Amino acid sequence: KAKGLTANGVVDSKTVAKLFETSGGSSSSGGGSSSNNKLPITTTLKKGSRGDQVKVLQKRLNELGFNCGAVDGIFGSNTHNAVVKFQKAKGLTANGIVDSKTVEKLFASGSSETPKPEPKPEPNPDTGFKQFHGKPGSLAGKTIFVDAGHGGVDSGATKNGVMEKTLVLDMAKRLKRILEEAGAKVILTRPDDKFYSLHYRSAFVNKYILDNELSVVSKEKDTLEKDKKAKQAEANQKENEIKKIANDIDEYENELHAKEDYLAQLEIKRDKLEEKLPIGEVLSGKLHELADLISKQEENQEKISELKAKIADLNGQLEDFAIELDLDNLDLDNLNRAIEQAEGISEKFNAVGQEIEEVDSSIKSLKSLNKQVVDAEKAIEQLEEDIEELESEIKALNEKIGQKDKQIQKFKSWISEFEVHINNPSVQQYTRAYADNTDPNTGKRKATDVLKGVMDLTAQKYHDDYLFISIHCNATSASEQTSASGVMLFYRDNGPYAYNGTYGKNTEYYQNYNAQKREKLARKLIEQLNATTNFSKKNNNPYKADFSVLRENNLISVLVEVGFINNPNDLALLIKEQTREDVAAGIYKGIVEYYK
Repeated sequence: KAKGLTANGVVDSKTVAKLFETSGGSSSSGGGSSSNNKLPITTTLKKGSRGDQVKVLQKRLNELGFNCGAVDGIFGSNTHNAVVKFQKAKGLTANGIVDSKTVEKLFASGSSETPKPEPKPEPNPDTGFKQFHGKPGSLAGKTIFVDAGHGGVDSGATKNGVMEKTLVLDMAKRLKRILEEAGAKVILTRPDDKFYSLHYRSAFVNKYILDNELSVVSKEKDTLEKDKKAKQAEANQKENEIKKIANDIDEYENELHAKEDYLAQLEIKRDKLEEKLPIGEVLSGKLHELADLISKQEENQEKISELKAKIADLNGQLEDFAIELDLDNLDLDNLNRAIEQAEGISEKFNAVGQEIEEVDSSIKSLKSLNKQVVDAEKAIEQLEEDIEELESEIKALNEKIGQKDKQIQKFKSWISEFEVHINNPSVQQYTRAYADNTDPNTGKRKATDVLKGVMDLTAQKYHDDYLFISIHCNATSASEQTSASGVMLFYRDNGPYAYNGTYGKNTEYYQNYNAQKREKLARKLIEQLNATTNFSKKNNNPYKADFSVLRENNLISVLVEVGFINNPNDLALLIKEQTREDVAAGIYKGIVEYYK
């Protein structure tokens, strides 16, 4: 009002020009050069600098069209990048360091717009900021998805150049650091300033679960395959053992049968010899008698003829012994040979008898191995039983492997249903796993079979050690400002009622959310956030809402709305680094309390 400007409370370029307007023709004693006017930035600034002079720099950069984001007095990456762009545009060394030359260029656009210098603050390295740290091990084994709302072309709520997307990403990264210090695994659904659709965020979580399950099932299948291979090798080994034992038994039985056959032949031979033995002895005697007669040259032809007849008769009974005796041409030599042959019958008999004893002894020795054969046959029976059992186990393993194959194919098929959103994060259409599954008769939407399958799986295995936290800032529809203030927590249950009525067409969308755990998490977070933040109003109860990120995944999920951007007091707190650190600390503390 004092400067004749529009009194709307908005600090635009005209207001800035008036704020920093110089006092006409003041000049230094050196001669009035405009370059000697005292500039509002009197010290070198660079990444990591903090304070009011950084705010002056940030305001000036934004005025000149080199957007550095929020004017928060912190020389961060955005401010550094804006300075580099400005230096390049002005032909300066583009190093991101704000030295005297850069300052002169920043404020050289005209004396009427040269800001009036602000009081130079005393250097104070202690800004009062206190960083919070998670307690090591307090969240070990937990996996937490942190979802920073909006991003990219979607700024979310904005006020005076402050954008919701920037604030919530900063809080998400602070929360990630604290949770990781506490031992949790933290996954950001939006790690940068890009646009990710609501479907992408839920698809990201659901695909993570499916990828994890696919990995688990694949490892289980590998274990089953190794077990099957080991059992098959064991069965093959036992088959080889059976073959070896059976072969040994066959060799033993063949040897036994051969010796028994040979023994039978010897016994037949012995029996024949035994039958002929008396005849041989008589023959031998007659031959001796004949030999005596002949040797004495007695002419008793009648007696000789009688002896020859008897010898011929005996000789006929000994054809098998090949006694060669020509009774018509007898001489002593022939007789002596015949006598030797006749007497040899006894020797053959004795030899056969001895061989029979040896073979019989060998057979007895073989038969003494019968117990070992019986034991071997029992071993074969046991091995066959073992093989049968192994084959049964292998069959069961094959069935389990088949089941794992079906699971793997199912998970791969389900994953493909989400990949359209994973591969194209900006896609917002209801498609594939998120296809519009509306009942034409009732007008009610229901989750697709694929999405329901994943959410049922989540309910079975992922409700104990997994959480989903979505972070946003709030705003009302008021055009200027609102008195609404503080942190609000939202969760979705199985319906049908929400804080603003019912879940409408999504009332029957899915009926297996763990409402009790979701509400518990929301209550623990609001309790701790009320304690760690300084917003003017405290909301003590969480609200039920049908937000997409709470509806489309089935982890224990909540959505946090931190402050109201169109409440000046809330905004003043939100742009403070300490507030955003305190929000992250409050969420961490709430999670710890939830798990107690």
